[in-house]
Amino acid sequence: MKDGSLKIRRVSHAAWIIAIIIVSTVMAMVFYWRAPGLSFYARDRLTQARGPIPPPDDIVIVAVDEASIARFGRFPWQRGLTAHAIDAISSTQPKAIALDILYSEPSTSADDTALADSIKRSGNSIVAAQLVETTDETGSPAARWLRPLPLIENSAAGIGHVNVATETDGVARELPLRKSDDQGQALWAMAVETIRVGEGVRPDTVRDVAGGVRLGTRAIPVARDVRTTRFGRLGPNGPEDTLSADRMAIDYVGPPGSFSHQT
Repeated sequence: MKDGSLKIRRVSHAAWIIAIIIVSTVMAMVFYWRAPGLSFYARDRLTQARGPIPPPDDIVIVAVDEASIARFGRFPWQRGLTAHAIDAISSTQPKAIALDILYSEPSTSADDTALADSIKRSGNSIVAAQLVETTDETGSPAARWLRPLPLIENSAAGIGHVNVATETDGVARELPLRKSDDQGQALWAMAVETIRVGEGVRPDTVRDVAGGVRLGTRAIPVARDVRTTRFGRLGPNGPEDTLSADRMAIDYVGPPGSFSHQT
C-alpha cells in the first residue's frame, strides 16, 4: 500500500513539473511574440510624454494635395509640370531636392527629356526607386528594383529607395536605411541620399559602422539586426559585400500636420 502511494506521489510530482515546464514555455513564447509590440507601445508613450517639438526650419515640402489636384487635375501630371517646379525650387538654391515620385515608366519623349534636363540643371536632385516583390522565369518569388528611366537616373545626383515598412497597426516606426534586390544591388534610403547630396558627401564614404551608419560627419544610430547577407561581386577576384538589416527609428516631431506651415 505504501509503495502504491509513493508511486502516485512520484507520478503527481512529475506531472506538476511537466505542467510547470509547459506553462513556462507557453508564457515565454507569448512574451517573445508580444515583446516587439510592447517595445513599440513604450516608445509611443515616451514620444507622447515628450510632446511635439518644433520642426526643422530648413525643410520645405512640395506636396501633391487636394488643392493641387483641383488645380492641375488627377495625378500623375505631365512631367513638364514637375520640370517647371524643379526649376523654380532650384532657383532658391536649396541644398538638395528629393523627388519622392517613381518615374520608372516612359511618358512622352518631350516631357521625359524636359524633366531629365531640369534634374540635371539643379545638380542636387535625388530620384526614387522602389523594391518590389515579383516572380522570376521559374515562378519563384523574387525582389527587384523599380528604378527611374535611365535618362532620368543618369541626370540625378543620387538615387534612393522609398520603401517604408509599417507595423500591424499601420504605423511606420522604423526606416530601413539600405535595401537590396536578389542580385545584390543595394540602395540607401532616399533620406540618406538627400543628406549625402545636401552635405556634399561622396557615395563611397557612406558605410556601416559599429552601432550605426556613418554619413559624413554624422553617425546615424540604428537597431542592428543580427541577420546579415553577403553578396559576391561579379568577376573572379570580386570582393564580398555585406548588407546589414539596419533600421533607424523614426523620431516624429509631432502629430500629422506638423510641417503644414512649411508645405
